[in-house]
Amino acid sequence: MSVRLGGSGDAVALGNELDATLAKLKRKCEILGMKMKENELKKQKLILKIENATKRHQRCVARLGNRKDAQKEYQKTIAQTESAYQKIVDSSSTLLEVLKVQAGDSDPEEIPDVGTTAEMDKKKSLKSQAKAKAEEQQFTGLAIEINQDMEAYQFSYAG
Repeated sequence: MSVRLGGSGDAVALGNELDATLAKLKRKCEILGMKMKENELKKQKLILKIENATKRHQRCVARLGNRKDAQKEYQKTIAQTESAYQKIVDSSSTLLEVLKVQAGDSDPEEIPDVGTTAEMDKKKSLKSQAKAKAEEQQFTGLAIEINQDMEAYQFSYAG
């Protein structure tokens, strides 16, 4: 495309138009530069906020970890305390039974053996099994006696 300059008026008009266009471009460039500076400031503020949020997050995670550790210690202490309390209760009941026997208020067969609850339960189970077996033997003995009595009765009745 060729531009023809017919006279000095056209050149001046063209120069003025060129100057106006350049001024517009410079203004746009300045506006763009200001917007870029604003964006850089916003970016820096966001980075600072992210850093602060990250620090708060790290402190929160550390606090949570400390609280979990403390909770585990509490649970351990509670379990140990409950175990010790149960041992005290078991010992106290054994002591009470011994004192009752010494005072003559209880049957010596009712005194629980000293030991853990599981051991005591096992001993109780064995005692009840032995008792059941003794009762079964006693019942069998009675059945034999009754059978012998019936045979003797039949023998005497038949004779």
